[in-house]
Amino acid sequence: MGIGARIASQHMRLDYQGAYVDADSYQDGNGDKVLETLYRAQNHVLTTAIRDEKQQLAVKLTHQSIRFQGFPNQYMDMTNNKSYDLTARYLRQLEAGEFKGQVNWHNVKHEMVFSALKKPA
Repeated sequence: MGIGARIASQHMRLDYQGAYVDADSYQDGNGDKVLETLYRAQNHVLTTAIRDEKQQLAVKLTHQSIRFQGFPNQYMDMTNNKSYDLTARYLRQLEAGEFKGQVNWHNVKHEMVFSALKKPA
């Protein structure tokens, strides 16, 4: 499921994009429960930009939250993953050319655990 919205004028823009997905276990052709496909994730992106005749500034903030995710080929599953990103770009027209600048920041924190359900006997 996703949603998006935008407000804009000649000199300003504000965007939001968001998505949520939730998957559950399923049964194979023999009726056995398959656990490896478990996951739940949210993604959000907020972007704003302003400009005038000589300069523009754009800032983008993203957030991802994965509460859990099972990996089919590993005994270890992710139990929490959160990330944040910030990107800011600036552009200014000068008499002798232009100035461009960009700043990026990224933060990730995740936790993993061994799943007893997937360990061999």
